[in-house]
Formats: sequence, structure tokens, C-alpha cells
Amino acid sequence: MKKILIASTALVMVAGAASADVAWSGFGRFGVVYDDAAGTDITYLEQRFQLDVVGTTETDNGLTVGGRYRLRSEEDKAGNDAGAPGYVRQTKAGTVNAAQMFIQSGGLELSVGNVQYALDSMANLAVGNIGLQNFTSFLDGPGYASRGASPTGLALTYAMGGLNAHLSYDTEAQATDAYVSYDFAGYTFGVGGQDSDAYTTDWVVAVGGTVGTATFNASYVNDGTNGTGGVGGGYAVAAHFDVASGLTVGGYLTYFDSDTAGVDSATGLGVDASYALGGGVNLVGGIYGTDDDKTEADFGINFRF
Repeated sequence: MKKILIASTALVMVAGAASADVAWSGFGRFGVVYDDAAGTDITYLEQRFQLDVVGTTETDNGLTVGGRYRLRSEEDKAGNDAGAPGYVRQTKAGTVNAAQMFIQSGGLELSVGNVQYALDSMANLAVGNIGLQNFTSFLDGPGYASRGASPTGLALTYAMGGLNAHLSYDTEAQATDAYVSYDFAGYTFGVGGQDSDAYTTDWVVAVGGTVGTATFNASYVNDGTNGTGGVGGGYAVAAHFDVASGLTVGGYLTYFDSDTAGVDSATGLGVDASYALGGGVNLVGGIYGTDDDKTEADFGINFRF
């Protein structure tokens, strides 16, 4: 992350402001993807570039006040779904998302606007990124909007030692979610819940940590009800292993236990490999599938700065 210190006469004139900071960070990825999940085989070029900007200032009494936003350009379909006439893909123009404002004091932070919601931010709850672009999660709830407009949200987070707590509220969906997690002996244990008629997830549990050269996470998401009946629950476990200098291999196993009539339970499996080229650049690839014979594979480069 590169930081640019801004000190100007205008900032000095702001009552109570002691200093200001602007931090830039981001990531990119590009490569090729094969996907037959839409019922037809397609191969396309995948790419995404993202820039995150955080601006902060600090009052004389030590309060940090700031805001953040994100600029993202990515590849996506244009028009009809794969297999339909007129199906094409294109690079979307970079779009600035809705901003978030926050105030911090020690381990306590209050944010408003396009906020990070509790369950969407909970450690180890999702399998995470596998390969170039695959991401697997059973969570159904509000989340941070990376492009365009966002419902106005409120979020309160607290961190002290190994304890982390997060409470958030989506004013549009009237959804409240929260979690508490604790870091102990190299492991993180978390539990959370959600109260909403707009989303299905009711409660979640997750654990993750490091054993030797391996990192792992395991979780359960209870998608109990969306106001119309049972949905089901999802189990997930993932692990990555450092097998040689710069080389990491990993995989995940998921199972969704459906309680919905007409929706089958499903098992998913994925494996990947990543080789660090230095400077935050990685050569990555993976293959993923489900027990209904849907297969996806990708290969390319990702980087962070």
C-alpha cells in the first residue's frame, strides 16, 4: 500500500484537524476461463482491475475520521446469457462505487453509507478465492457494493486483543446481522446471526487457522427461511498447503443440504495451485465442479499493490 501525505493550508484551517492521509491500494487479475455451467461450453478472457482509496484525518483528541471508495473495471457478459443468441462479453468501464464514511477511536469504528456488513465480512465463513476467479459462499445477506449505488447501511465494529465484534444494519432491506469471533492459539472461532425477511441466512459458525504449513477454514451456514419456507444449509471446508518455495496448492469441498421442494442437495469440489512470481504477482489456476456435471476451470495472473 502506498500512502501519500497531504498537508495544505486548507487542512490546517479545518478546526481540530491535526493531519490527513490518503492511502491507495488495489489488485488486478487476467486470464482465461472455461465454463459449462450455463448448459453450453464457453471459453472467455477474464479480467478485473480494482483501486481502493481511503482518506483519513485525525482530530486533536485522537479521533480518526475518514471515507473510502472503490473503482472497478471488469469483464462481464453483455446482453443475453451464454447459449442464447447474441451472447457476447465485454470489458465494463471503471465505475466508482458508493462511498463509505467512518469514525474510529481505538478499536471502535462506526461507519455509514456503503458499509461492510457483518456476516459478509466474517473470517472463514466463505471458502474464499480458489484459482483465478472462483469464489464460493452459501451466505445470503447484504454485502458491500463494489460497483455503483448501494443501500445506506450502518456498521459498528470493535476489536480488542483476540476479540472481534461486528454489528450492521441495512436500512433498505431492514436486515440486521452480527458476529463475534475470537483468536486463540493460532485459530479463529466465530459465530453470527441475521434477522431479515429479505435474506435467507439465519445463523453461521466458522473456524480457521494454521497447522504447520497449511491454512484451513471450515464453516456452516444455516439458510433457514426467507419468509416463505425452508431453504437449507451449507457446509464448506477448504485448505491450502505450502509445498515448495513460492508454490501453494489447495482445494475445497462443499455440500448444500436443501430443504426446498424441487431443489436438489448438491456437492461441490475444487482444486487450485498458485506460484508466487515476486512483487505481489502470482500465477494461478484451478478447476471446480459439482455433482450435476458442471465444470469450470481458469488460469492466469493476479497481483496486488
